[in-house]
Amino acid sequence: MKNIVAIKYIDALYYKKYEKLKFTELTTHVAMGEVISISDDHLTLSFVNKNGIPEKGLLIPKNALIFEKDTLISKKFNLSDSHIGFDIGVFWNDLVYFQNGKIPRQCTHMYSEGKLFSVTNNTLIIKNPETIKVREKNVAGNHLGREISLVIIPKSLIANFELYDKKLQ
Repeated sequence: MKNIVAIKYIDALYYKKYEKLKFTELTTHVAMGEVISISDDHLTLSFVNKNGIPEKGLLIPKNALIFEKDTLISKKFNLSDSHIGFDIGVFWNDLVYFQNGKIPRQCTHMYSEGKLFSVTNNTLIIKNPETIKVREKNVAGNHLGREISLVIIPKSLIANFELYDKKLQ
């Protein structure tokens, strides 16, 4: 008998230019399936198996998982309201949805660059972001197109960031 589990996790949010910002806190998502592997940095969850082979599922960074009721892995950042408006580049790990039995080996490494719009306890919000997949062949332009006005990145998914002081330009 298969062990089906429910996994709670958080993910980045994108707002298109015509959408109003209604963000107050991170949304908790729930995925149900069979845990097929756990590595040092991610968990692989299968929704659909075909002949014993995972057909569809998610690779979820461990830092995106919520282990206790409403508890996120927290990271401290040396950012404050005084940095609002600065150009920022953020390296972060994204979830991966897989299908057709093609299971990726690692989570997607992303880089988002734009203006720092806000800093909350659990997120960085970037205005007019350009987001690319870092370790992919044939990277083509902005990850979700040019319509994105804000990206909200959970701090727990951030690997590193760089501030570009406006005064230096």
